[in-house]
Amino acid sequence: MAWTGLRIINPVNCSFEDTKATGDWDTAIAVEGGTGTRFSNTSVDIARAPLAEHKNIGRNSRCPCGSGKKFKKCHGGVNMSPAIISKNGASNFTDTKIVTDGVALQLENDKSTFNRTTIFAGSNIDYSELAASLNLPHDVPLDLLREAVGQIKDSKNPGLIEQSELKTWLHENGFNMACWAQVALSLVTFAFSG
Repeated sequence: MAWTGLRIINPVNCSFEDTKATGDWDTAIAVEGGTGTRFSNTSVDIARAPLAEHKNIGRNSRCPCGSGKKFKKCHGGVNMSPAIISKNGASNFTDTKIVTDGVALQLENDKSTFNRTTIFAGSNIDYSELAASLNLPHDVPLDLLREAVGQIKDSKNPGLIEQSELKTWLHENGFNMACWAQVALSLVTFAFSG
């Protein structure tokens, strides 16, 4: 069974502002048909954190995350479902951020528009744009951000993010550490998707 966070069928002049779709879904937003649907300041994050501590799980075994899916279709494989699907529609996405370890967009016979859309997938990361999209302080040292991603990528150990100089710098400079888990998950995803 495919899980979708928000499914909209034949919408007419709907508006979604400051929408955040974060979760372990196959697809975060699916729009089918309709016209005039507007998404403004939308953030979509369906990247799955790797379960490094479960290296001995068979690919056909159930995933230990509790999703009920086979490990190879969940945390054991790359999520290839698109973050946003739009079929036969004409939606407008403005200021959209998409974080995925699979496909960002799937448009089928669609007239949707995307203005100021940022997609983070794979290894081509603009670290200044990444910092801004994660709402990190404007003066965060980008070398600390780059180093944190590099350490995780090189060691294949997502736990290193907790000991990173980036986390220390953010804590010492007044960053709201209640947001740290989401920042860490995004950084680990980038490291493992590249």
